[in-house]
Parts: sequence; structure tokens; C-alpha cells
Amino acid sequence: MSMNLPVFAAACVLAVSAVAAAQERSPDPQQPQATLAQAEAGAMDESQVQSAIEAHGYTNVRDIERNGEQYIAIAERDGEDVVVVVDARTGAITEATN
Repeated sequence: MSMNLPVFAAACVLAVSAVAAAQERSPDPQQPQATLAQAEAGAMDESQVQSAIEAHGYTNVRDIERNGEQYIAIAERDGEDVVVVVDARTGAITEATN
């Protein structure tokens, strides 16, 4: 009987380990929301986008809309309306081309 005790103990350890590993791999229904919230926390908001565009010499910034990880806005440069694209994560600003 003493020979079976180590085998039984080893089997228990393996069973507990398997349950713990399965719990770690199980999808958490809250995880997608937490991931989205974390992603949004690193992105610029509209007021930051407007300030960044103006800091690059554009005026009359308007119609700012979020499109995925970019903001798209209309602004004026040298008296002309241009479409400006801002990376929501990095703040990089480019003018859209036709």
C-alpha cells in the first residue's frame, strides 16, 4: 500500500496542475472589453487631435472623426481646405492625397 501512495500523490499533483492550466487558457468574457479599454486609453482624444493639427500650422480645424486608429479632419492651410489624417496613437499628421 505504501508503494501506491507516491503514485496517488503524483496523480493528484498532475490533476491539480491540469485544472490550473485549463483555467489560465479559458477565455475571460471580460478580456475583450479590458483590451479595448486599454487600447483606447493610449489613443488621443478629439481635443488633443485638434491641438496637434493646429500646432502644425493648420487653422479652422473641423469635422474631426475617428476611423479606427486614425482621425480624419478638415482644416485650412494657406487658405485652402485640406483633409488631414492623424494617427491616434503616435500623433503623426499627414495630408490626404487625391
